[in-house]
Amino acid sequence: MSEEHANETGGTGNNSEKLKQGYENLKGQAQKARARAQESYEQARARAAVYGEGAQEFVDAAGQYVKENPERSTLIAGVTGLGFGLLLGLLIGRKN
Repeated sequence: MSEEHANETGGTGNNSEKLKQGYENLKGQAQKARARAQESYEQARARAAVYGEGAQEFVDAAGQYVKENPERSTLIAGVTGLGFGLLLGLLIGRKN
């Protein structure tokens, strides 16, 4: 009976070969996906480094401005805080 079944399904050797081919196909796809993921990771890392440098330059420039203009910086910070506080108060007041 097992011989008949083997003949009907194409033999066990054929199934084994199909499994090997399927495995090799999946293995190749996984390697390609891994390579794409690695490339995307490297690109994201490079972009983050560029943005990090830009952010550091901005922080340095802001620090230099505060050192050169302490009164003006304090006034700008106070007005900004007051504006955000009023805006937040209006938004919270509307919900109640």
